Amino acid sequence: AVSVVYFIREGATGRVKIGTSGVLADRVQSLQTEAKRPLRVLRLVRGSFQEERALHFRFAPLRRYGEWFDYVPEM
Repeated sequence: AVSVVYFIREGATGRVKIGTSGVLADRVQSLQTEAKRPLRVLRLVRGSFQEERALHFRFAPLRRYGEWFDYVPEM
């Protein structure tokens, strides 16, 4: 299975989760059950945990908690 790194935004002005998944539709559905607002996939990048960690490091100043970050257009 191909693994992807995803950027998922909660609502139109919400935070962005950067994570990885082999089955994106299942992951989005799982996250949506916990979300207060609709989720929208902003971007997909082919990759795994290594790429995900590099992106977490890149956007570290914007981290709110866990894998959730404030949105910036580069996402």
